[in-house]
Amino acid sequence: MNRTHRNLWLAATVLLAVALTVLGFSYLVTEPWRMIGDIGGDGAKNNLTYLYHSAYGKGLWFRGMNYPYGEHIVFTDGIPVLSVLFAAMGNVDFPTALAVLWWLFGLGYVLSAVYLYKVLVRLTDVPLFSMVVAMLIAFLAPQFICIRGHYALAFTCIIPMFFYWTYMYHHTARYRYCVYMLVLGIISAFLHPYYAGMLLVWSAIYGVGYIIFTKGPRGQKIRHAATILAVGGATAVVVMLALKLTDPITDRPGQPYDPLESYTHLHQAISSYYSPFWHYAVDHGIVPGASDGGEGFSYIGLVPIAVLLVAVVLAVYRRVGKKGQDISTGMGPLWLFVALAALVFSMGIPFVWNMQWLKDLLPVFRQFRALGRFAWIFYYVITVYAAVVMYGWFARLKQADKRPLAWGLLLLAMSIWAYEVKGYMRTSRKWAEDAAYYYDVIVMKHEQNWENFLKEHDLRKDDFQAILLLKFFHVGTEKIWVGDPGWLITMGSRAALQLQLPIIDVMMSRSSWSQAQKQVKIVAGPYADKPMLRDLPNDKPFLLMKLNDDVLSPDDSYLLEASEYVADFSSCKIYKCFPARIRANDARHAAAIDSLLLYMQSVDTCVGAGTFTALHYDDGANTYGMAGSGGMQRIGGRDSVVATMSVPAAADSVLYEYSCWFLLDRNNCRSPEVRLELLDGAGNILAVKKAACNESVDSDDMWFRGSKYFYIPAACRQVRCRLINEPMPAYLAMDEMLLRPAAAVVVSRTRNGGVMVNGHLFKKGK
Repeated sequence: MNRTHRNLWLAATVLLAVALTVLGFSYLVTEPWRMIGDIGGDGAKNNLTYLYHSAYGKGLWFRGMNYPYGEHIVFTDGIPVLSVLFAAMGNVDFPTALAVLWWLFGLGYVLSAVYLYKVLVRLTDVPLFSMVVAMLIAFLAPQFICIRGHYALAFTCIIPMFFYWTYMYHHTARYRYCVYMLVLGIISAFLHPYYAGMLLVWSAIYGVGYIIFTKGPRGQKIRHAATILAVGGATAVVVMLALKLTDPITDRPGQPYDPLESYTHLHQAISSYYSPFWHYAVDHGIVPGASDGGEGFSYIGLVPIAVLLVAVVLAVYRRVGKKGQDISTGMGPLWLFVALAALVFSMGIPFVWNMQWLKDLLPVFRQFRALGRFAWIFYYVITVYAAVVMYGWFARLKQADKRPLAWGLLLLAMSIWAYEVKGYMRTSRKWAEDAAYYYDVIVMKHEQNWENFLKEHDLRKDDFQAILLLKFFHVGTEKIWVGDPGWLITMGSRAALQLQLPIIDVMMSRSSWSQAQKQVKIVAGPYADKPMLRDLPNDKPFLLMKLNDDVLSPDDSYLLEASEYVADFSSCKIYKCFPARIRANDARHAAAIDSLLLYMQSVDTCVGAGTFTALHYDDGANTYGMAGSGGMQRIGGRDSVVATMSVPAAADSVLYEYSCWFLLDRNNCRSPEVRLELLDGAGNILAVKKAACNESVDSDDMWFRGSKYFYIPAACRQVRCRLINEPMPAYLAMDEMLLRPAAAVVVSRTRNGGVMVNGHLFKKGK
């Protein structure tokens, strides 16, 4: 094929990709400025970070959440390449920011199809086949689910571009392709840091595979592999250096929490509820279920699955029977290795085999929480591999003078593949309808907006310094996971976007531990120090929002004592919460404790009705003590009963609080939990409650107070405390366990002269 023909086919591919993008994502043309993929959970937070910084931000520091501290924009999913650019331009409005974002999503699909075509046409030398299959692979990409909220990860062109440039470097050894990858890797890393991880993993797998599967002098192979490995490493170094120079935070978590849900599972690669075939099979009970997303979602399509299964059978038959046709693709085993190695890595292997210690030897991998996303590498490479195998069969059938069969099978395969793509496009258009509605919800197009609400109550946005959401939540440090943002992040984010007011609560990633520890103490009750209040720039009230249906804990409710009710609005009760009043109330409670200490003779004193149990472990074998002279020896197993506490008979359920302090390791995100088994007089379990240490709202250095408010049933006679030590070891030491009626105040003196009030460290005269 001469150069003119190549250019014509490339132009045809671009035009077809544009046409299919407009067909499948027509809203990119009709109303991209009115598209918000989702308004719940991560979607709500990602709307807030991107739009707030684009419209109101400055520089690299995001100030729309984690007030009064803010956060580096890279750690917010705020799409820095765009939002920082808009901030530097003097900010843009929401419609402009959204239109640019969605147009770039569309461009990503076009580039994905074009670069997949460029790979395929070099493997098959058949432009029409390559163009059609490139469209099918591009528009069945698993990243399409990211348009519903994980916007920064929805750019589908990144991996196909890495693929093409690596393929060209593989065959030409020209360094310019490595330069292209380096530039794209750096730019995409500031869309989302995971793209730097993608390039690092891609280059590492390719480099290892090249040395193993390519013939040639060892020195040449090592130099070739080292060059592309250097590209992945250099990208990571540039990103880390940029953060080092621009990020003042020094205590971010170094090892994220990585639950099994973040890895790829086999059903996510071989099933998809968005495929019409799987959809039908699930709805008619033919199969029990199909994957509909998740971090490891990487469905490759029915046709590639069938081709790969047949190829495996033929390969086994040929090897065992030593006969049959060679089914080699022309791609070589290297690319199959790249695909399968990426899939294995995305499954968390070998880390899931009780080999988490490997992450200590390979510290860069500790930064990747959602390893399942690396299955996207597998998706693109394995589908290209399957397509080339399929075309090889088609060519052989034609050579064997079986043209009707060859064309019949090829057209059937293309039809099935295209029908699955149609299902994805139908889903995308349905999501687009939702997205237009979500935009109207965020800007409150069909209801009273926030500024008019405040005006109606003789208030202005400038009367407030920040938004405080109750129930309080703080998600993002790995060590601390307080509360569930739920629908409240949606209500809070649209208030923040409309009023240009930052939110105190946090839903981000890799937040500073020290800031988080200060932040969460705002809801630790009257006897805990609240350093965040001292860091405020002024004493303007907070705009406090509480969902109407939420029942607050006593510690959350304590903030309402320092608040004035305004009105019900936006599914919430709205208050003015005064920082000065919180401090005054804390001082009043502290003064009462100071007075009590003057007359207190015993180790423990209870003010108020009820029976309590306080375990201080001052004679414990563990030399680590939080408030006394020692602590309880750390358990060696995965779980153990560490205490059984009696409770008095009650006429009705009574609210109690359980608390216990744990010393945690600052080098990982592990923490224990205590399962509280509520037993009747015969020892039967009536209910089980969980006091998770990672939900702590009070801490002292690396000592964290795990606690739980819960109702004890009238039939309950004992509370059995079962400590869960997973993953082992989850903690270093345990101390100061307390079970008390929520209405009572328990004061304890420690052997080292300290004071505990309701399980909180108490500072005299604070």
